[in-house]
Amino acid sequence: MPEFGRLSRDRVPFSTPFVAPLYPPPPWDLPNARILQALFEIDRDVALEWLPPGLAKPVPPYAQILMATYPESPVGPFAIASQLIVCRSQTRARGYALQTVVDGPPAALAALREVWGFPARPGKVRLEVGNAEIRGEVDDDGGRTIATVTVRELHAADPQNIHYDPILAPRLSPPVQEDKPPTLLELTQVDPDYTIKDCRLGAGVVAYPAVSEGDPAARAYPWHMLQPRNMIATTYTVSDTSLPWARFIVEF
Repeated sequence: MPEFGRLSRDRVPFSTPFVAPLYPPPPWDLPNARILQALFEIDRDVALEWLPPGLAKPVPPYAQILMATYPESPVGPFAIASQLIVCRSQTRARGYALQTVVDGPPAALAALREVWGFPARPGKVRLEVGNAEIRGEVDDDGGRTIATVTVRELHAADPQNIHYDPILAPRLSPPVQEDKPPTLLELTQVDPDYTIKDCRLGAGVVAYPAVSEGDPAARAYPWHMLQPRNMIATTYTVSDTSLPWARFIVEF
């Protein structure tokens, strides 16, 4: 008679990939994060084209760019820039992560993709903070600038007036057999807590340099799809935050 193994699901070690994880499991504490957020209206058809079924657009439709630098993390310093379409799942506003650029060690990029589902690509994220102006810049992996956020007319703000929506990210596991569908396709909701230490508001401008639309080499980073039609708000904070375990899993 054959003898079968005894390994149970609860004893399978945390790892993605299974054998050799590049990063520790959540939660990741991220103290002293610098976070720049720009909210802006976008075209209705663009919002509907890029939102998964089951997610509804708000009225008016709008998006956000979220840039953050993390000087401390379990894998070392890194920075992230995400372009999100604001949507509603049931009654609460959320940001659907359409595109993300990660600037930092490979372990940060791998974890953001594999654990939290961010559609992350390598690139550069720069955040320059001054008294008169704050400027964020996102570059692709070839050094081409694909998005900028500039904030002027800065003034202090009440932390209670600053809000960050939970983030929905499309977590996808690729197939391992030819002509097979993905083995996993779900939306993870990441809902970090924030302890805001400093915050400012200002008049923001979002721009996408022409190269991001016209250069064939830059088409893998099509940030220009979400053209700003009207700026809503731009905020900057210094916060203690985290990347926690996903709070909810939503079927795609």
